[in-house]
Amino acid sequence: MVKEWLIVTFETEYDALHFSNLCKQAKLEGRLMPIPRKLSAGCGISWRAEPNLESAIQVLIQQHSADLSCEVVKINL
Repeated sequence: MVKEWLIVTFETEYDALHFSNLCKQAKLEGRLMPIPRKLSAGCGISWRAEPNLESAIQVLIQQHSADLSCEVVKINL
C-alpha cells in the first residue's frame, strides 16, 4: 500500500539529530530514517512525518533556520 509522507532531508547528521530533538520538544510525531531511494540528499538521514504536520514543521524550520539546513518534500512510499 502506497502512502504519502512528508520527508525532511538534511545536509548533516547534526542537523538531523537537532531537528529530531526540536520535534520531540514541540511534540511533533515522526521519526528519523534513511533517505528513501527516490530521493538523494545530504547526509543520508531524513525525518518522516504525516503530511498533515507540514505547516507545523515549516514553522519549526523557520524558527530555527539559522541552526538548520534542510529541505521538505512530499513523497509516496
